Amino acid sequence: MKKTVDYYKKAVKRAESERARASIVAGKQRYEHECELLKGSYDEGITGETGYEEGLARLKAELDAKIESAQYSVLEVLDEYFVEMKELGRLDGNMIDDGTMKLLNSGLNFAHEDWQELADKHADNAIMSRVLKERYAANRPAAKGLSYEWVEFHEKLGRCPLGRSDFYGAKRLFFHYLDEALKEQS
Repeated sequence: MKKTVDYYKKAVKRAESERARASIVAGKQRYEHECELLKGSYDEGITGETGYEEGLARLKAELDAKIESAQYSVLEVLDEYFVEMKELGRLDGNMIDDGTMKLLNSGLNFAHEDWQELADKHADNAIMSRVLKERYAANRPAAKGLSYEWVEFHEKLGRCPLGRSDFYGAKRLFFHYLDEALKEQS
């Protein structure tokens, strides 16, 4: 299974290698130049009205063909991407990594770094990412040193101004905002 970034790189490479944008711009400039020449020959009586209209239609068809060709190569990559994304969202037991599942079922307590390492390892596997997210939510490691008892009275800071319920509410709100900020970054 390809990474999303691979499709992006492929689309960009295709667009750059065929110079899709440059091709379209050059085609439009040629179209405008040819139209001016055609208009000049019509104004001078060299070309009749029928010849002028046929010439405009021919130039328009050439420009449309050039634009369509440039866009087709990029859209082809996007079609491949959407097919792959549809497959990615499908539940498939073959995508489950047995080694990671053995670790998760072993009963070991993982630190945040361990969870992050597993998440990085399975970043391109939607099924394993989902399994890890659910297991992490169910077995989130406790943050050390953030219990109410630890901060109720601090030698330097003094007594905590919040009661137990307010303290844990503020703590949950902090981690909620932290989680939202991390989601925005990814």
